Amino acid sequence: MPVGNVVFNQVDAAVAATQDGVPFGQGFNPSRSLISPTSTDAAKVGDKVFKVGRTTGLTYGEVVDIATIVGPVVYDPGPCWFQGSMTIEGDNGTMFSDKGDSGSIIVRTSGDILGLLYAGNGVQSYGCPIDSVFQALQCTLY
Repeated sequence: MPVGNVVFNQVDAAVAATQDGVPFGQGFNPSRSLISPTSTDAAKVGDKVFKVGRTTGLTYGEVVDIATIVGPVVYDPGPCWFQGSMTIEGDNGTMFSDKGDSGSIIVRTSGDILGLLYAGNGVQSYGCPIDSVFQALQCTLY
């Protein structure tokens, strides 16, 4: 547990903009046959979720906690601590995420976006609640 003057972060997120004239595609790869996320919601313990990450691809898991304190997470400026994170464990003992999957959205199998993946330890993965991310970045889903 943190000691001393720890400053807790709520989110680890970034935003980007496209430039005029630069083509982009929005949406999931249709060959995966996944439900397209259309709304957001707060995670609940027991929620069945999935994500598509750069490193591990499509994985499934379950939310096991929604008020986790995570840290220290190693960043260039120094170790950081987070509070109010969700904890996800992969189905059947599999890894839900690995290095390089950060930034993946965590989606309830019904299609609600619950969070944004930012860290893991090989057994558990951690995400910021999506509503906290949108509030911090002053943006919305649409």
